[in-house]
Amino acid sequence: ESEMVTFTGTPGSTYTASNGESITVGYVAEYTPRTSTELKYKAIEDRTSDASLDSNHRGQYYIQLGEELYNGKLTKKFERDEFERPSINWQYNGKEIGTYVDYELKIAEFLTGVTGAQMYDELTYTTINDNDLLTYVDGVDSDIQKGDLVRSNKNDLTGTGTGVLTEVFVDLSRDEVTITSINTWLAKANSDYNSTNDSLSLKVFTNRDKAAKVSSSTKIVDGAKIAKAEDLKKDEYVLVYMSGKDNTSVYNDYARFDVVKIFDAEILSDIGITKWSRSDTKVSGDFTADGTVYKTNTKAFYDGGNVLYDYNETLLTDMSYNVYLDRYGNAIGVDLHEGTKNYVFITGYDRVGSNISVKTADAAAIFLDGTMDVIKVNVKDTNKYIEKIED
Repeated sequence: ESEMVTFTGTPGSTYTASNGESITVGYVAEYTPRTSTELKYKAIEDRTSDASLDSNHRGQYYIQLGEELYNGKLTKKFERDEFERPSINWQYNGKEIGTYVDYELKIAEFLTGVTGAQMYDELTYTTINDNDLLTYVDGVDSDIQKGDLVRSNKNDLTGTGTGVLTEVFVDLSRDEVTITSINTWLAKANSDYNSTNDSLSLKVFTNRDKAAKVSSSTKIVDGAKIAKAEDLKKDEYVLVYMSGKDNTSVYNDYARFDVVKIFDAEILSDIGITKWSRSDTKVSGDFTADGTVYKTNTKAFYDGGNVLYDYNETLLTDMSYNVYLDRYGNAIGVDLHEGTKNYVFITGYDRVGSNISVKTADAAAIFLDGTMDVIKVNVKDTNKYIEKIED
């Protein structure tokens, strides 16, 4: 995209000094952009020369390096990628090379929830007021309005959150402000990559309800288009971006989304979790593992079968877990690595009379290895439930 120039300065005169060194006198550096009326010189940049040039060259196309080298066959045009980010589409001789985000237009990036006040400070009143506002989540229109971008709005904007890549672009040539948010999901390969038809089946963990039931969606990935797909084996975990740009008008209709990018997932294997908090929508709130506090990604749904909810705080310390991290160091999934399952089968027990103040009882127990013994069982909580029933 560099403009080509012609040297129009003064070369000066060169002399040899008595010590043998060359000395140039009268050199003046001046370069004038090259222009032409040929249409091939509008292939990359359709911009014409202005009145500052002599009258013979006004209105001619500035010559770009790529236009000269490739004889006008290398072209570029404005495009939006699968997440609706302002991008440049490059083609050569009618064949697409690729679409690349125009990061020169990006003014801000966030990886956590973004309030309307924060976005207002980033953009300022004039930019918000004088430009069209376009907002997207995973390539689909979101409901952010200009009225949300005010200093009094302390709430997170739609689609933003922990582990969500939110980018802000300002294109003054088009009078547009674009805000895009991209989620990350954890996925598991249903099978090895199929080299015969260049496809991969992925299970993407897409939701979690208040009953801690995890929802997933099976996606067939075209290995010819998506990098890393052909390297995957059955049961391997990866991170994915999905886009609904071409398939839906609802930004949370994940069943109709397509996987468009695959990334490696960092797995913290065989670590202890000592503290966690319940969440209605995610596997957990923030939790502590091996002394480090981890925030959880907005899409942290996978927990390998309620592994945290199945154990109380005492048993957490007896277990070992695998924690899956997103690209930004947030937890996006967890499952059980190993640990002694403290299960025992009670065949019967003796409580002393019916005095509910008794805190222990003798019980006949069968252990996981098949052995039997009489053990003392703490029945304090059992007594509480009996009291509730009798009440």
